Amino acid sequence: MRNRPSLSIGLLYFDTPIGTLNATIDSTIAAVKNAKRMGFLAQCTVYLLDNSPEDAFSIQEIKTRITREGIVFKFIKNEENIGFSRAHNLAIFESKDKFHL
Repeated sequence: MRNRPSLSIGLLYFDTPIGTLNATIDSTIAAVKNAKRMGFLAQCTVYLLDNSPEDAFSIQEIKTRITREGIVFKFIKNEENIGFSRAHNLAIFESKDKFHL
């Protein structure tokens, strides 16, 4: 059996409509499940990166959707909009996975 890598995925949002975030989460879950099923991926961690000024939706509900699919979930709440690159750097520095998307 070949060595399968681990992957972290950062999903960044800033005042994102819930429908858009849900579609992104659904697509991410489907892609990760497919990669695991095909033997390309050992494990995955999804980082939800929040740059929004206010809490707009239930993080617990999102966590449940992701973790019930065997995907590790991490949440990073920024106090302000720190930008795309800086928010992803927080996830990359925390991640123990081989690759980040």
